[in-house]
Amino acid sequence: MISHPQTEPDKQKPDGRKQRYAFLAVCCIPAIVGLVFILYGELKRKQARASLDWPVAAGRIVTSKVTSSTSEGDTTYSADIEYVYTVEGVEHDGDVVVIGGHEYALHSVVARYPRGKTVSVSYDSEKVSRAVLEPGVESYLLHKWGAAIVSGSLFMALLFNFILRRVMHEERNLLDKILVFTFKAIFFPVTICKGNPWVLAIMVAAAVFLGTLELHPVLTIGSAIFAAFYGLVLILILWCSFVGWLESLGDRS
Repeated sequence: MISHPQTEPDKQKPDGRKQRYAFLAVCCIPAIVGLVFILYGELKRKQARASLDWPVAAGRIVTSKVTSSTSEGDTTYSADIEYVYTVEGVEHDGDVVVIGGHEYALHSVVARYPRGKTVSVSYDSEKVSRAVLEPGVESYLLHKWGAAIVSGSLFMALLFNFILRRVMHEERNLLDKILVFTFKAIFFPVTICKGNPWVLAIMVAAAVFLGTLELHPVLTIGSAIFAAFYGLVLILILWCSFVGWLESLGDRS
């Protein structure tokens, strides 16, 4: 039986597969972190729902301001709301406005709870130190962060897996076909408007309008993602059109 020597591309395939699997394993780490965010957010959402039945105590706002912190040149802002409340003669303090994090504008929540204002504080009878100013308000902030992390990790994993498979001249599998279909679906709004920025602008404006309505979170989150992504695409198209217009002026001169 005659054995044929391995060609150089055949020798490189096992190493390429190892690198690809290592990259996919690395992508699993942020995906797991995103899932933890989602699960923790779901736990907080159930806790927020249960807070409707918590007893209420009189409280007072002791701190109410917008704070900023700078790290590596980036400045972030947050609403610093602190309050005290008394249960059975013992004073406790808290800083939770909405369980799971509020999505209000910073200045609006500070204006709603100015320093010195008397408030009603709902607290957990099983753990008195756990309290909230707005019981029953279900926040999806952690869900959004988790979904963004998971979707970003999966997208990067699928994209680089597809690229590395094509570099190694491997046949398309089901994931490759799904990725190609996903790209076609993602850029379908751009394809259907044939690159016309005005049509795309109308679609983005409609998505922004839907995001302002009190609809199901799936619709509002989907509208926000659509508006953010295709808003960037619209800016890119307008910028390319502007650069092309400047170049045409130079050619005319």
